[in-house]
Amino acid sequence: MNFIVGPHTFDIEIAIESIRNNKASDKDSICIKLCKKGGQILINMLHSINKMIQIEEKVPKEWKTNIRAPVYKYKGDKLQSKL
Repeated sequence: MNFIVGPHTFDIEIAIESIRNNKASDKDSICIKLCKKGGQILINMLHSINKMIQIEEKVPKEWKTNIRAPVYKYKGDKLQSKL
């Protein structure tokens, strides 16, 4: 019998706190600042999701999608941003 040992809630809390505040959000538009304000409720939810993924051995397909968008960096023409 295989026992699955995933991250504890404390590990998730440390991971959330270590993310920079100005990190760009992904397709789901979840702002890092909101994640940091989620407190213990959010940490428990993320822990439950992580356990479910480990048990089912399947990552939600939405998490495999990535969208890239050009970001203007205050150099040159705004309309000529490159990926």
